[in-house]
Order: sequence, then C-alpha cells, then structure tokens
Amino acid sequence: MLRGALDARIRIRHSPAPGLWSVQVDPGQFDVALLNLAFNARDAMPSGGTLTIETENIKVRGRSGSTREGVPPGDYVCVTVSDTGAGMEEEAQRRAFEPFFTTKAAGKGSGLGLSMVYGFARQSDGHILISSSLGEGTSVKLFFPRAAKDGGATFFSPQDVAQPDLSRTGNVLIVEDDPLVREHSAQNFHALGYTVSLAASAEEALVMLEADPGIFMLFTDVVLGAGMNGLELALEARRRRPGLKVLYTSGYVPGEIGFNGALVPDAEMLRKPYERHELIRKLSDVQRGGAPGG
Repeated sequence: MLRGALDARIRIRHSPAPGLWSVQVDPGQFDVALLNLAFNARDAMPSGGTLTIETENIKVRGRSGSTREGVPPGDYVCVTVSDTGAGMEEEAQRRAFEPFFTTKAAGKGSGLGLSMVYGFARQSDGHILISSSLGEGTSVKLFFPRAAKDGGATFFSPQDVAQPDLSRTGNVLIVEDDPLVREHSAQNFHALGYTVSLAASAEEALVMLEADPGIFMLFTDVVLGAGMNGLELALEARRRRPGLKVLYTSGYVPGEIGFNGALVPDAEMLRKPYERHELIRKLSDVQRGGAPGG
C-alpha cells in the first residue's frame, strides 16, 4: 500500500515485534491513518530518507513517560511511524492535531491529516503522541488498548456497534480538491459497501455525472478552490438530475469565505473532521429524505 504512494527515494523499514496483542480498530480507518502519516513523512523528506513503522506491546504504568504525557495506565499495542525528515518546531508540535493547521504552502495540504489520525485514535479508545526535532525527523506513536479477548495481533472492526440501516448502496460521486482527503473519503465509502467515482473539481464532477447514470449520490466539499464551489455544483447537478441525493461536507460555516449560498432541498451537511459513525448517520438521513422530482 505504501510503496506506490511514496517517492522511490524513500526507504520503508518495518519492524514488527513478535506476539502482538489483539486490538479492536477499524481496518479501513487504520489504513487511512497510516497513509496520512506516511504522506506527512514523505512531504518532510523531499530529497528522500527513511520511513520506519514499528509495532510493539507496551505496558503503561503509573511512573512511565507515556503516563506523564497523557496515556493512562494499561496494556497497549503501540504503532510508531518515524521519518528522517526536516522535523517540526515546538509550536507546530503543539498545534499538530488542530483541524486545518498546516505548515505546508498554500494548496499543498488541507491541514486535516493529523487531526484525522487523532480522531481515529480517540475513536478507537486510543491515544497519540508526537515528538520531533528540527533536522532530525518526527515520530508519531499510536497507542491502541489491548482487546479483552486476545487471539493474536489482529486489527478488526467492532461488530457490536449498532449502525443505521443504509437502505441503498451504489455509486457515489465524491468531489474534493485535496487528494489526501479525497482518498480518505473514498476509503470510508468503500468500507460501507459503496462504489465511488472521484473528482477533484466541480467541472470534472459534472462531466462524470453526465457519463455515468449509475451515480445516485453526490458527496461534495463546499469549498473547492478555483471554479464552482460545492453549493453551485449541487444546484447544477440537481438541475441535470433532479433525483440526485446530496451530502455536503465542510470545515467552514455558512458566511465564511467560499461558503455563501443555499443548500439544495433534502440535502445534509457533514462537518469536518468527522468520524465514520457520523458519516453513517448523515447517509441514513439523506437516504430517508424525499428525492426531488421523484
């Protein structure tokens, strides 16, 4: 998964410890979290370097350094992703998990990557720590609590969480100008049984909508950069296909830059960053809504 996503000059080193405990996490979201961390490492190593992924069992006790940093006592599987990149200043480390905070140049990232990893860790009843030194690289540690029933090092989805009935799955058109966020969205929809079509702009989305009559839902970011925004896209898409389901997503609020206009009828808004159960709830609400013109 990672080799094709990284520069050939980046060496990947995997160091798994034997006898890892079982943990209870969503495998799709774990993959996305790992990709987020790998992409951050890639961007920190433009000339190449080493990405190291380590896994180990850790017993956090009252006097340990992890406890002092906010990880409560307990048994954990720790996944550490480290790079040999440029490192981060102290201010960047303190704000690393804030949504939309980024040290990257405009247009190079959404600032959602680490906040999504943080959200995934907390959703999994886990914890995340980051350490970095300028010129020496960055290390991110994910702590996942040991599952009650231990049957080996397995990542699996919770089966006891009640989920709304999604009455229909099919092809969803996902429109998002940030490639990493777009991939994260695609992973979430795939995990719920949907097929997806991906577009980076409103103009590209309209072409795909015309070409594929099987698309039954539009999932679009509101702020899309140059060209039409998501609000304008949904209006035009509904004009062309009145029965289209629409779910918006945004980290902005109405009235802020790029977020001026009305939502189409029977649509829903999903706030970024979001967790999968929130996506499921909104999808259920959208599918229960009446289809305009049908």
